[in-house]
Amino acid sequence: MKGILENLMSDASISATINILYLSEMNHNKLMFLEKRFEDEEVVKRLWEKDASLWTDDSKAKDGIIKRLGWLDVIPKMQTAVPELMIFAEEIKSNGFETILHMGMGGSSLAPEVIAKRLTSGEVHSDNLNFPRFIVLDTTDPDAISDIEERIDLRKTLFIVASKSGGTTETDCFYRYFFNKLETIVGAEAGQQFVAITDPGSDLENTAMDKRFRHCFLNFSDIGGRYSALSYFGLVPAAAMGLNIKTFLDDAAKAAQACAIERPVSRNSGALLGIAMAMLAQNGRDKITFIFGPELQPFGDWLEQLIAESLGKENKAVVPITGENICNPEIYGDDRFLISYSGQIKYRFSLRQLHDSGHPMISISTEGRFSLAQEFFRWEFATAVAGAVLKVNPFDQPNVQESKEITKEVLKRFVVSGILETRNPILEDKHISLFGDFSGTSLRAILTSFLETLRPGEYVGMMAFINPNQKNSGILQQIRHQLRDKFSVAVTLGFGPRFLHSTGQMHKGGPDNGIFIQITGDKTCKLPIPGREYGFSDLINAQAAGDFQALKMHNRRVIRLHISGDLFSGLKQLQEAIQDI
Repeated sequence: MKGILENLMSDASISATINILYLSEMNHNKLMFLEKRFEDEEVVKRLWEKDASLWTDDSKAKDGIIKRLGWLDVIPKMQTAVPELMIFAEEIKSNGFETILHMGMGGSSLAPEVIAKRLTSGEVHSDNLNFPRFIVLDTTDPDAISDIEERIDLRKTLFIVASKSGGTTETDCFYRYFFNKLETIVGAEAGQQFVAITDPGSDLENTAMDKRFRHCFLNFSDIGGRYSALSYFGLVPAAAMGLNIKTFLDDAAKAAQACAIERPVSRNSGALLGIAMAMLAQNGRDKITFIFGPELQPFGDWLEQLIAESLGKENKAVVPITGENICNPEIYGDDRFLISYSGQIKYRFSLRQLHDSGHPMISISTEGRFSLAQEFFRWEFATAVAGAVLKVNPFDQPNVQESKEITKEVLKRFVVSGILETRNPILEDKHISLFGDFSGTSLRAILTSFLETLRPGEYVGMMAFINPNQKNSGILQQIRHQLRDKFSVAVTLGFGPRFLHSTGQMHKGGPDNGIFIQITGDKTCKLPIPGREYGFSDLINAQAAGDFQALKMHNRRVIRLHISGDLFSGLKQLQEAIQDI
């Protein structure tokens, strides 16, 4: 192994230096070949000119792609909207709102969540720290919704309803629940505490007009959800929480310039990241593992959706691994490709060990200033380029709809029968009932049988349809690292239904190189959904059932563990069973 391309990309206009380290001679040569091919075929120029033939030869798919490339030129459009957003921000601040509750799924919520976390850390420029606190709601778990409701004063909360289609099931249910709650308190004025972000002509736009919402921001319809960070979907909530939108967009424009047509591929940070990511995946290094501290983890969640949902289809995938703690190099398999955001002293020794072990690594040095706006655009560009290398359409999500349709059918049958259909468990062991096609006389035995199906280069996907609170997240992270260290495999962790709008596409549309553990649990509260014949507990259980069935339809290896009674006790039982394997 050898290190190559030190100081590959350094530019005073952007706040990062990118180094590619330790490629094998084969990968080095292939990277050079692809770089030259991209120059000869003018790939960057064609991308900026919105040439859909970069990704497909299918005429219908090309038409769909052309309608999803608005993110390339959204920055100047949003720069003209800065005065509008500044007025909106001052209006929200002056009205005395204490909290902003942002209700959305996937691309409609992940970018605002990242911005909020960076803003409160003081690392994104804010004009005033006296803006409302910001909370994201993207779970249908009734216990989590109840927890949020207890934390806020409804009279002093601004509700942002964000949905590109205007018909996202979860977002519509959130809106129905909280609008009904507020309407019982303030009556016809409830709409003045709601703001919508959607595409023109959607049902949500009509609702906003009918209910007299404070504002309805219409986004550009040629931008898909996961590429919408620098559009109204990212910047309306950002303005409401006090972000300096002008500075943010000026920063993003620098990244766009660093990826511009005039840049040779060897000096184009977005193009090089995309080429490297796809090339290494083609050569078996398909687990792109991000190493950064907890302060950047929300950015990791955004990256996870962008990469997994864009590239996990047509039996191909780049599997993003975010949120892992750093570990000994021996635990990482030959399927790993590492991305480190350097500059964090506490990680330098471990990174040096990984560097010396010969794992392919891209080191992104932010030189003391992490620019979120620049990283948003750089990774959008890189992911589009990776799609061109892999020959997949990075702008659709065909398998996401499958789980949604199955969920709808499950709910229809529930409304008629009053019973949510489930299989009979293969085993009941204390707190846990197991469902699947594996057999054994104990939880430990069945888990052993299931995990023994892992082959080299595969990964484990943990999917938890439970309250994503800190306590549950903490023990699930411990279980995740337990599995990784015992079996030397990559392990992803997602909370449902959030992950359905992210890695869920990859689970079903990518290659059959993952095994999946679904975790469900009893709900302690039953929250009704106004205008629906089911409640939130029914909805999340139907979503879990729908995803389980979709995975089975694709012949994926999956088991479900349902925890009855105390959820944490059940998670501890699972942890102990894995420890004994």
